[in-house]
Amino acid sequence: MTFGGDNVNLSSWKFLPIESLSDHPFISFQIEWVLKSATSCGVLRVPNIKRVDRTSFLTSLSKALESIHLPECLYSNNEIDLAVTNLTNTISYCANISKIKHRTESKPNKMSWWSDKLWDIRKRLRKALRVKNKSPSSLELYKELKAEYQREIRIHKTKAHQIFCTTNMNKDLFKSLKKLASTNNSKSDFPPYLLDKGSKVTNKADILKLFAKTFFPNEKPRKQGHEETVTMVEEELRNQAPPPPCITPDELHGAVLSLEIDSSPGEDGLSAELLVLCYPLIGGHLLCLLNSCLRHGYFPGAWKQARVCIIKKEKKESYREVKSYRPISVLNTLGKVFEKVIHKRLTWFATELDWFSTCQHGFMESKSTETAIHTLTHFVETNLSKGMSTAAVFLDISGAFDSAWPPSILQALITKKSPLYLTQLISSFLKERTAVLRSDDGATLHYKITIGCPQGSVLSPFLWNILFDKPIRTTFPFPYKTIAFADDLTILAAHKDPEAATANLQIMTVDIVGKTNDIQIDVNAAKTSFIVFTRMKVGLPELNLKINSTLVKPSQHCRYLGLELDNKLNWKRHVSLKCVAVKALIFSVQRYLRLTWGLNYKTLKLYYSAVLIPTMLYGVSIWAPALRYKWCKKLLRSTQRLMLKSMVRSFKSVSTSALIILSNTLPLDLKALEIALFSHKRNNFFPFV
Repeated sequence: MTFGGDNVNLSSWKFLPIESLSDHPFISFQIEWVLKSATSCGVLRVPNIKRVDRTSFLTSLSKALESIHLPECLYSNNEIDLAVTNLTNTISYCANISKIKHRTESKPNKMSWWSDKLWDIRKRLRKALRVKNKSPSSLELYKELKAEYQREIRIHKTKAHQIFCTTNMNKDLFKSLKKLASTNNSKSDFPPYLLDKGSKVTNKADILKLFAKTFFPNEKPRKQGHEETVTMVEEELRNQAPPPPCITPDELHGAVLSLEIDSSPGEDGLSAELLVLCYPLIGGHLLCLLNSCLRHGYFPGAWKQARVCIIKKEKKESYREVKSYRPISVLNTLGKVFEKVIHKRLTWFATELDWFSTCQHGFMESKSTETAIHTLTHFVETNLSKGMSTAAVFLDISGAFDSAWPPSILQALITKKSPLYLTQLISSFLKERTAVLRSDDGATLHYKITIGCPQGSVLSPFLWNILFDKPIRTTFPFPYKTIAFADDLTILAAHKDPEAATANLQIMTVDIVGKTNDIQIDVNAAKTSFIVFTRMKVGLPELNLKINSTLVKPSQHCRYLGLELDNKLNWKRHVSLKCVAVKALIFSVQRYLRLTWGLNYKTLKLYYSAVLIPTMLYGVSIWAPALRYKWCKKLLRSTQRLMLKSMVRSFKSVSTSALIILSNTLPLDLKALEIALFSHKRNNFFPFV
């Protein structure tokens, strides 16, 4: 099988009804030799940079580049595509010929827990297996040896686990946890089957098609006004752009150095680390190539091909529905460099010309989820202190990045007076994209994308903010607030009467949803949450909100950017749920320690500081007012107590105060207050009492 490689097909797997001496049964399968053609084998695979001799690679690449004559200017899109292919193939070829030969190390053919005693018992057991049916005494001996064999395996495995927890995990906690997680969850995210409208889809090719159609929808039917948008954009793009400023060597150098070294390579196989290594040699070729793309307003086709990774969404009840998965587009590294150059120029114009509304908190400098939630809670708390009620709706955008309509993005760029050469580049970037999806058995699907921005692209967050800017700039003649974080849009309206606040919110919703429809963005009313924040305990009328003919009833609570909001804004539900989540993390690590073995104090203190504290105190600057109440302090300290007992290996009867002193930690409520005060001072938030 190793010799045959891809030319071997395995089929007819089945379990044999033969008793084995291990935990695994015997498996039977058929081997078939199939000679594949050269074209079906695909492109040359680029080895991992750890397996490349760097000196040999740079030497061979330097010689290979001498044979590539790149003119100062490429005169057509075809010439640009050919130059991209030549450069990519040259780097790939040199990496392959510089590949370090794999040295086979002599490793013992046994597990880390295996011993000579187990070998001896196994030999005696095998002898007893051959003669077990000869007499009742032979059968009894066989059963005794088998029981002893299994008992000794359990003992040896337990000792090996204790040694692993005491030595390996204390050396590198997070590496060890990652190793344990990979062994426990080694299965692929690719589902064995999916449900499509009630029918079961098991064929891998059909599953890929179902994923592709869901993740990358086709353009929706155009409504009134959409044709005018397309016509305006096409007329603008037909204009001749003035010569753009050339990309400077420093500009390109900064883009290359800003690459994430550990990021996965795209379809071409060139990793960021490999590109950074060979940049001193290919810098001149790459600079000439990108300047030609800039002059032609053309984004090369090879860089518009994305390798799509399908990953599971967290905390889903069932993973038999397509909506329980999300796509991540892994793009070619050379294309990322060009995207970074374009993004830096667009960002400069956006800053100078004030392209974005202050209501947008996603992908914006000096803004985060914390600033978005703080803006919301400050508006609500201010109104509550004045005896006013606040009606809020948390709109769910369907598809978001994957359903972004390119003409609307280009229209927004034109309206904001973006330079024509950058608008033409964005138009080329969004056209004729291809998604490559693969199943766990090697089935491949190339799917043409007509709309949307690739999730994982450098430019996509910026383009989404450009597209979504118009709806969130809407103004109204009553107390209101609009807050956006990427595709999460929150609308709030305040009034002394909850019914009037809801009526004002309905006016805002109709207006903003209408503007999202104009740019071909749909709001999912079924997943939209509606809450009325009020201090009223009795006499609250029955309130409803209507979105696209769907009636949305008010909720008592909802989840927003990682925080649980309730209609009284007392944070009891949020703190309780966070304590439950942190307790689960504590119980998961307690499996790796006991009184005499396992994780030591230093490792547990690291886990406490790096994992538990950030999880528990996420957004504490927003819910810090809850720290005034006894219930909050009691919840925090009881959760903290669980971890401190493990850290100091104490008895259950030791008091919480003594545990805090012995572990040399702050009480969790005081730590929360410290982080909240620091955050308020750093971000200039409104003070809390």
